[in-house]
Amino acid sequence: MSCLVVDVRAIQHNLRLVRQLCEKAGAEFLFVFKEAGMRPELMNCLLTEGNVSRLGVNCFGRLPVLPPDVRVHQIYLVGDDRFPDIVHADVVYQTGIRAIRRLAEAAKVQRVCPEVMLVVEMGDGRDGIEPDMLLSVAHEVLCQPSLRLRGLATNFACVSTEPPTKEALERLVQYKYQLEKMLGQPVSELSVGGSDVLELAATEPLPKEITEIRCGTAVHLGIYPLSGKAVPGASQRAFSLQGQVLECSWKKGRRQAILDFGALHTSPDRLYPDIPGMTLLGVSSGYSLYDVTDCPESVEEGMFCTFGLHFVSLARAVAAVAELPLELRYGKDA
Repeated sequence: MSCLVVDVRAIQHNLRLVRQLCEKAGAEFLFVFKEAGMRPELMNCLLTEGNVSRLGVNCFGRLPVLPPDVRVHQIYLVGDDRFPDIVHADVVYQTGIRAIRRLAEAAKVQRVCPEVMLVVEMGDGRDGIEPDMLLSVAHEVLCQPSLRLRGLATNFACVSTEPPTKEALERLVQYKYQLEKMLGQPVSELSVGGSDVLELAATEPLPKEITEIRCGTAVHLGIYPLSGKAVPGASQRAFSLQGQVLECSWKKGRRQAILDFGALHTSPDRLYPDIPGMTLLGVSSGYSLYDVTDCPESVEEGMFCTFGLHFVSLARAVAAVAELPLELRYGKDA
């Protein structure tokens, strides 16, 4: 049976390493694990060593019970039906006046007072407030007794191929100072993501005003997402996918293997087989078909094959709770 394999010691090593890199850059580390609520057994083992004090998630209401010293950040926008859940997060990321009003209403009903991070558009093209609208949105937060303004955040290289730059970060710092002057109060937090910020920090210092770096891929896959380069010292195999060969036979003059995972389990076109020469031919809901004619080792029915993961295939595999069981392994200390 196919499964998502987690090397617990490898991912704990990556957590320690990335935290140290963030601290070296002068910032706090926020661990981004958007699907945390879908795999509580994994979440629990990741938090045992105290390497995570800030956790970035999606859909706060699905989370298991967390250690009291872990502050939860709802870093994704949600639909109207989720506001009653996300107001219980310590920090909520928002971009619009309508959503802030809905958040405030839900917080008032629940008698809580979450902090709000305003996400600023800095060129990635995903969610974010245009800088000329920042003041009006910030004023809306300040007008809501059930909300508190915490700071500003931005995303880099999420849906675009534009890397974070020192110039962009300096513009964000200027927005902070301008907003503080117009509001007449401090904006304490500047949060930047994602893991590509670490690659920038390895070559030049970040502005001292940056207080937090949000990282997920550097921990899960041990790479900088945009360049694909390995994070120095990190493990690239904290996660892997294991599938079993169900059938292997000659068809149309080629040796073909059917494995027991498909589109319901992951994104097979974003997997990297450990066996050289395996070539993906096609995918159905439950199967992946590979050409194994040119593999240096014989692929046989019943054997298990291991695959490395891309960000997309990992996200799909983590979310495929009903179809893809999780196997926790404890390899050697990294």
